[in-house]
Amino acid sequence: MVTLDKPRLSAAIEEATQLGVKVFALPDGDVAASVLTCWQDNPYDVMYTIGGAPEGVISACAVKALGGDMQAELIDFCQAKGDYTENRQIAEQERKRCKAMGVDVNRDTPVSAVAVCR
Repeated sequence: MVTLDKPRLSAAIEEATQLGVKVFALPDGDVAASVLTCWQDNPYDVMYTIGGAPEGVISACAVKALGGDMQAELIDFCQAKGDYTENRQIAEQERKRCKAMGVDVNRDTPVSAVAVCR
């Protein structure tokens, strides 16, 4: 499993390691890492991360173009960055914008719905 070496992912890294999963924790580069999962002859079979929506959409487009698959879940700022007063305010604004755009927060979404070509 490839992931990012970030505090927000430490619990997932620990759990995967306890299950016997070989974890590659990169300092940065979630888009590049997602593309690597689609190439043969590399040690990455799956990627798990919590990252920004723009990076997720770019990753989804690349993974789809390379014939891979991806599941995404849009989470709000507070869930991604921590439950603090300022983050809750940002999260509330995000949820309102998502609702206005018809985007569901906290719903698993397949790559075909994330990487939409028009």
